[in-house]
Amino acid sequence: MIISLFLLCCSQHTGVAKGSGWLKTAQSWTIVASPDMSEPSDWPLPPEGIRYRLPPQVVESLRHHPLSSGLFPTVIGYYPRAAGHRMRRPHHDDCLLMYCTGGKGHLWMAGQEGRVNVEAGDVVLLPPGVHHAYEADAGNPWTLYWVHFQGRDLGHMLVLLGREAGVQGWGLHWHVGEVPAVMSAFQSLLGARMTGHQFPVALHLSQQLRALLTLLAVRGVHRPTHHGLDLEKLHTWMEAHVREPVSLDDMAAVAGLSRAHLHRCYKQLTGETPLQHFLQIRMQYAAWLLDMSDRPVQAIALELGYEDPLYFSRVFRKVMGVSPSAYRQRAHA
Repeated sequence: MIISLFLLCCSQHTGVAKGSGWLKTAQSWTIVASPDMSEPSDWPLPPEGIRYRLPPQVVESLRHHPLSSGLFPTVIGYYPRAAGHRMRRPHHDDCLLMYCTGGKGHLWMAGQEGRVNVEAGDVVLLPPGVHHAYEADAGNPWTLYWVHFQGRDLGHMLVLLGREAGVQGWGLHWHVGEVPAVMSAFQSLLGARMTGHQFPVALHLSQQLRALLTLLAVRGVHRPTHHGLDLEKLHTWMEAHVREPVSLDDMAAVAGLSRAHLHRCYKQLTGETPLQHFLQIRMQYAAWLLDMSDRPVQAIALELGYEDPLYFSRVFRKVMGVSPSAYRQRAHA
């Protein structure tokens, strides 16, 4: 699967893109703040869909407050299996970030010839001034998290994302994949709609947005390789399969290396074996489930692929230093 982050720049030369508020110099991008906002689609929401627009007075307060004027959201949403979803914007006044977690869709944009296919794990970032159109695939419609946002620091953030991708031009592509932290960040943004329109909550939203964007920058950092081992790619795959009992053969296939080569390179880089690291993140995930729910230990063991809860408890104790029951009691003390 090809996973991409598209960073769509307004111009390849110094100048202002028509109607965009963008100014590119050799040193930086500058955004001229504008009160205009691009409208989200009016796609009919299913019961589980979300489209949350911050009230205009809250947006104006965020625009002028020193803690939020740099970056702040205006509309946030979640479209599950969005059959029939389509949008065309000949004028685009803010920035739009979309994260596809299932299905697929298609994107057309200024500066890009032809159609771009967007699949599960893709992130699309559309800056101001880039006219575009997109639609869900007719046979396998996408599931999207998305947020419209503005702010004086937008240009700096786009430069950061572009630099860490290591590519310049209309299209920046790097592997994102199914990243639980990115999904969690979007879910946190959407959770604000349940807290009313208190301004401190809106301020917190602006900081969560900044954290989400810098997280994507971290995911775009050039991934060092060691004798052919792409450590970041392997760790991303491990995170996506944390609920599954995978083998060294599975990891070697993902890394494109032999079992022995993977074992040796990984230990040289990290000081532990790949199976040891994977076991640690699985038990950390189990600890999170113990913290966040009152589910029985047996149910948590089954979620992680352990049919024998006693064996799961022994593994958990070996990694975490205490049994699952003792961990839960200590966490809730």
